[in-house]
Amino acid sequence: MTRSRAEHAREMVEVAQKHAETNPDGGYLCYFLEDVPSVDLMFGEYPKYLGSEGTNWTEEQTQQYQGRFLAAKIAFEAVREAYPNAQLSLGWTHPQFQIPLMRMGFPAELFDVVGMDFPTFMRMPEMPIRDISPNRLWILKTEMDRLGYGNKPIVHHETYFPSSHPEALGEQTGSDYTVRFGALSLALGSSRLLHCFSLHDCSDYWGSQHYGASGLIGKSPTYRPKAAMPAYAAMTRLLDMIQTDGFVPTDSLSLYAVAFRNLNTHLSHKFVYALWTLRGSRPVQVTFGQDAAVSLVDAQGNERALKLIDHAVTIPLNATPVWLTSDVKALEVTSVGDPIYDSEPSGPTQDLGTLAAGWSYTGDLYERLETNSPVLAPFVAGPMTVEKVPGRGPESALRIALQATPEERPTVDWYGVLEPASPVMIPGSPKALGLWVNGRTSWGRVIYELEDATGERFLSTGDKGSWNGDDSRQDSYFNFDGWRYVEFPLPSSEPYDHYRGFNSVWWGYDQDGVVDLPLKLTKIVVTHRTHHVYVNDLIPIPERRVDLGGLVAVYANTSDMDAEAIAAHRIAPYEPPEPDTTKAANPYIDLNAADELPAPEILGFAKPEAWYDGTQIMVEMKPVDAAQQYNVYVSAYEDGAGAMSMAKGAEPALLVRGLRPEFPLYVFVTYTDQKRQESKPSAIKRLLLKDDFPNKQGGLAIRRV
Repeated sequence: MTRSRAEHAREMVEVAQKHAETNPDGGYLCYFLEDVPSVDLMFGEYPKYLGSEGTNWTEEQTQQYQGRFLAAKIAFEAVREAYPNAQLSLGWTHPQFQIPLMRMGFPAELFDVVGMDFPTFMRMPEMPIRDISPNRLWILKTEMDRLGYGNKPIVHHETYFPSSHPEALGEQTGSDYTVRFGALSLALGSSRLLHCFSLHDCSDYWGSQHYGASGLIGKSPTYRPKAAMPAYAAMTRLLDMIQTDGFVPTDSLSLYAVAFRNLNTHLSHKFVYALWTLRGSRPVQVTFGQDAAVSLVDAQGNERALKLIDHAVTIPLNATPVWLTSDVKALEVTSVGDPIYDSEPSGPTQDLGTLAAGWSYTGDLYERLETNSPVLAPFVAGPMTVEKVPGRGPESALRIALQATPEERPTVDWYGVLEPASPVMIPGSPKALGLWVNGRTSWGRVIYELEDATGERFLSTGDKGSWNGDDSRQDSYFNFDGWRYVEFPLPSSEPYDHYRGFNSVWWGYDQDGVVDLPLKLTKIVVTHRTHHVYVNDLIPIPERRVDLGGLVAVYANTSDMDAEAIAAHRIAPYEPPEPDTTKAANPYIDLNAADELPAPEILGFAKPEAWYDGTQIMVEMKPVDAAQQYNVYVSAYEDGAGAMSMAKGAEPALLVRGLRPEFPLYVFVTYTDQKRQESKPSAIKRLLLKDDFPNKQGGLAIRRV
């Protein structure tokens, strides 16, 4: 049903009035609640950042945004007139949502802030621009400045949620990410972080989700403080009343020194610096222009004065941020020692050789990689050189370097394909591949292609339709300097029932997804980038090369390393007989036999406006004049056996809940007349739902905090 402009404006004013009555202290009125009108515009790259000009909007996308532009303009004009002091937020959405509206010239006077909502879960705060990486804020801020909206505050209504669940980041890494997200968000132009980290974990099933395990303290009834609690307290104390000041230059893109100016005149220090390194530990030297009063504040909030020698001080850094306060501006940060890594194989290993022996660069295009996740930052075949160089020990390594690219495409992953002389057989039932890498923080990565015993191919960039499967933990990235052991988990299937192993989520597949041992390694892809968003600036990557050394297979235990593990894996699963549905109750047959009212018709299915996670669907029916109530039945069998009534209502469009994604369901409908007689059933329609994460965010609405 189409509403008039006046009706839409009146409804928005009523919402604002209710908000004003129930929230006398204010808050934000937000238009566009978790809205994702176009996956490519939300998670893809604009041509400008791919090295070309123009726009990549389709006609449909243009129409979608024209409608949103008009709806928001009507709503905000009406609310502005009725409540001139209301704080209006353009969006509760992903960082790129507002850019088309701004490009279309949305009136700046109609909104006060730009609202954010983009949970990044396990993604590293510093990772390159890809799907929902935090550095997409840089694109938003760049476009806001370019289009004349640079003075609008960026407010995070709901963002980040670094889960400390043991199957996600764990408590310490979750704490580290909390602080790094906070510091980098402010540097990228954010003004307020309202709900980026929960106060406590959830006690119900939600506590096993990313959102529900991102609390600063544990769940009820103990509410045990996590490492994130004092770290968050120290951060908020030091970053109260500050002004962002960019960063202090360092000698590495994996070494961070985010700068702030203190505006609180009651405190003696004038400058605050957050410092950390991404992997391992390394001593660094901070140099000042003159003698300064410098204090170090650790993650627990403990503070101690530091003594400068020749205007400089050396401190150890790791992935847990520490803080420096000073009355003099810091000039530079340099590494004064090699990084130290404690990474080592997580179990017994089998040597698979070195890449300097038997592996060669093909220069081929790899279509599957390029099309695996087409809406994300693209993979493009790049000009690479390959040479043998001294390795970590007596063996040689293979150096893969990106040469000058034919065009500047700052958000592209340039790739090169390496292939062995013959596929590398991996004995037994391995759990991971390990590789010695000499990195230079090029922010590239290593990607593996495997083939199982049936010829099915697995690729370590996740499934094409998966939103949290493309190495969310950045285990495969070159985000470190020097030699480091890098381990990446392999896909697996349990014997007998082929249950997918936990780490299979990081792998895409081209057949049934069942890992049939033995595996063999058929390709290694190396990527590099030309630029990286470092703190709040897009800067060229100085060294676009990496050295790859020895390769090993890693096992959970020694019994998984031989042929017996493969034999055990091949235990044939029990194949249950096809169910005999003739012996089950069948409402479809019963209704067809007993009722005289003519059957209704299913017009189709529609995704709900919000939370399309495969558990609910809107069933739309052709209206029937005699209908007092419509009924929706769902069965697991195509003949309707065992069907259950899942929804009832007076309207010919009903939301059915409690369903299951990726499982064939069979739906039919009936109606009941005023005599409470039920009609014959409609034709059965097959339904296969999908847990589509972007569509958990949808709909047009005003939302308040």
